[in-house]
Amino acid sequence: MKRILFSMIFCIVAIVAFAERPTAILKAEYEMKERRKSLNNITGELWESDKINTYILQIAPQFSYFYDPQQYFIDSLLNDPKGKEYYTQTSHMAMAEAERTSGNFLKIHAEMGFKWGRLYRCEKDFKTGIISVRDFNMGDRYRYKVDMSDLQWELKDSVKNILGYDCYLATADYHGRKWQAWYAPDIPVQDGPWQLCGLPGLIMDASADEGEYGFKIKGIQECNERFKDPFLSDRDFITKRKSFLKNKKYSQEHVAEHISAYTGGLVNIPNTRTWTHLIDFIETDYHE
Repeated sequence: MKRILFSMIFCIVAIVAFAERPTAILKAEYEMKERRKSLNNITGELWESDKINTYILQIAPQFSYFYDPQQYFIDSLLNDPKGKEYYTQTSHMAMAEAERTSGNFLKIHAEMGFKWGRLYRCEKDFKTGIISVRDFNMGDRYRYKVDMSDLQWELKDSVKNILGYDCYLATADYHGRKWQAWYAPDIPVQDGPWQLCGLPGLIMDASADEGEYGFKIKGIQECNERFKDPFLSDRDFITKRKSFLKNKKYSQEHVAEHISAYTGGLVNIPNTRTWTHLIDFIETDYHE
């Protein structure tokens, strides 16, 4: 019955230009986990934690949009003059409170309702086989394309139940990491979280390299809503995937130099790397 329901949904004919923002007919919520491990270069202390973010995947015939709803809230606020003014006022209040209490500005600002999400988002166009990625590095926004053909799956026989659906295992080597994914044939869309796609059913669960990165579906529902707007897209720098990742890694390892260059030398901080990150980005083939 589930297969019949979703097959009927995707028989809907939708003639729509991607620039006009497609209408989603399914919406899935995912939890993304990133394992973080860093070494203090001075004390030798090892720091580990899991960072959790929530993402939404809007699914339309032949298109999808993957974004962080918390970051969309911030972007939509900053895109509105009154919202931007309110955001600025609360930022000043949070800064004053941080100075008064010697507290953490970001934590105080988040407690006031302004926690920043992840700026990463991607749009899949199944007609062209292209994924358009938007990401962020040290104050600048970037956009680049990924070819869906980069991802080649090997189907396995293992089965497990997720949210009441029988899901099947597939594996792939993708951009430097080994992925395991569980997909549900009863939801006949070749899509999934992040850049993962191309299986005969929605990807419900996926993990890479012993759980250093992973996605778990939290819920799925039918809907009828326009794709969220990619605010400030006119400010994106066009680049290539590996170039972006190389520059992001360089910025991470040379924060002092980057801040000095970004501010024209007005802000200079000690050039000391206290922490070394021991887990690489979700894509690691940029080293090649």
